[in-house]
Amino acid sequence: MFTKFCLFFAFTLPVDSLPPPPPPPPPVCPSEKGMFLNWERPAVFPGCDEADDPNGCTSKAVVNFLYSHVKYPKLSACIEGTVVLSMEIMEDGHIGDVRVRRGINQYADKEALRAVLQMKHEHPKWIPARFKDRPMAMTYYLPVRFKLE
Repeated sequence: MFTKFCLFFAFTLPVDSLPPPPPPPPPVCPSEKGMFLNWERPAVFPGCDEADDPNGCTSKAVVNFLYSHVKYPKLSACIEGTVVLSMEIMEDGHIGDVRVRRGINQYADKEALRAVLQMKHEHPKWIPARFKDRPMAMTYYLPVRFKLE
C-alpha cells in the first residue's frame, strides 16, 4: 500500500530582488488618422457644400436618400428596431468601408446595408472632412430605423 505525500515549499524573496514595475502606458493622443471631435469641417454630401448649413444639409440628404431607398424586408414581418451602420469617407471623398455595427436581424441588416451601398454607387464622391486645413478620412454612423406602421 502506497501513501501519497505532498510537500509544500514556501519561498520568500526580499523586496529588493523583485523587478521594478513596468512603466505606465504613454498618454493617448489622437493621431493624424485617429478620431477627431473638432473638425474644421466634417465630410459633406455632394451638393451640400454651398448650403447655408452644410452639416444640416448633409444629415437631411443622407436621411432622405436612405428612407427613399430602404424597403421593409418581408421576412422581418414583426421586427422593429434600428440598424446602425458605419461608412468611412476617405481623404479623396470616396465612400470606403461600409459595415453593420449593430443589427436587429439578418434581413433588416442586409436591407440597410444594401441602401447604403446603393448610395455609395449613386453618390460616390463626397467632399472630404478637413482637419488642420487638410483632407482627412472620417467615419459616419448611420442609424436606419425599421418600424411597423
